Amino acid sequence: MSNPALQRIDEIKSGNVSKEAIEKLKKQLSDALESINEEVDEIGTRISQNRKDLKEKKEMVEDLKNDRKPYRKELKQARQELQNRLSTQYGRTIHVNIFADLFDITDEKWKNAIEGRMGRVKHSLVTAPEYALDAAKVFRKLQYLGGIDEVDLLDTAAIVKSEPKVHDNSIYEAVHAEEPYVDQCLRRYLGRIAKCETEEELRASGNGVTADCYSYNNYIFRHLKKNDYEKYACIGTKVSKAKLREMEDEVLKLSEEVLQDQQMQQSLKAAQGFERLNQSTDQILHLAGAGEELQAFYEKQDQLEKELRELREGSRPAFCPLAGRESGKEPAQVRVFPAAGRHRAHRRGQSEDPGAAQHR
Repeated sequence: MSNPALQRIDEIKSGNVSKEAIEKLKKQLSDALESINEEVDEIGTRISQNRKDLKEKKEMVEDLKNDRKPYRKELKQARQELQNRLSTQYGRTIHVNIFADLFDITDEKWKNAIEGRMGRVKHSLVTAPEYALDAAKVFRKLQYLGGIDEVDLLDTAAIVKSEPKVHDNSIYEAVHAEEPYVDQCLRRYLGRIAKCETEEELRASGNGVTADCYSYNNYIFRHLKKNDYEKYACIGTKVSKAKLREMEDEVLKLSEEVLQDQQMQQSLKAAQGFERLNQSTDQILHLAGAGEELQAFYEKQDQLEKELRELREGSRPAFCPLAGRESGKEPAQVRVFPAAGRHRAHRRGQSEDPGAAQHR
């Protein structure tokens, strides 16, 4: 709740109950409720997204723990289906791999730049060149698979045949592959990308990248996508233990964020049920006046109970001003009846029968 609203409440509690004060408080409470509702919606959206991300990261951690790379399920499904069909066709196991699993980055300085520049290509499916054309024919028939439009197949045979050239000082120098056909693919995709340090070097190269992932190609300067070299970094023939630790830390951090957001959401939802002063201003003013009258009655009742208690205990004279104290009349005589535990005020000359008095 805003400070002005709290200040207004304090003023009203201290006795400043006016139509203007109530109108301002109602407006401030309405604004506060609107703000709370907006924040509840925002937190709800954030919780949903974080839960989705948390589920994905937990699956990635599970893959890494089992010495598997955390590739998308669509990619893993397409790789398995293509391998099964090719193996059936040839009558023996024909391996289909993911490009990123077949080489290593040897210079840590250029790791992010290589991950970023390869982008989607590193997730491509590859076979040995002798199976490339048959793999393409089978791959075409996998259009029924969900997410197949996000999966690529490299034509390794055509790449090897093209004998790609490598430029001096290219990022190809920072990678290594055991298989010759994989090395040819690396020459094709990395051999013409220059290592650069300055904007001038990027422009002069025509196609270059800096170690901090600033890229230049086709006359365009751009920053490489962080997801490509952070979240989806996957190049290497072995699972990275450092990547596993990093993902575990992210899971822990995200879990804490979800918990904090849930607690905040509960608090805000509770605040949505607070008093909104939906009554009219006149009704509220009337209730405030009734409250003052009731308070005066309670104070008078407390005083009477105190006097009665003193009478029972004998610490007050038998005659006390219970009546007539405000009008200036003579105090009434009070007679105490211990056996009954109660008292009655008896005014002589008023409660007796006139005829009985004359008879006495």
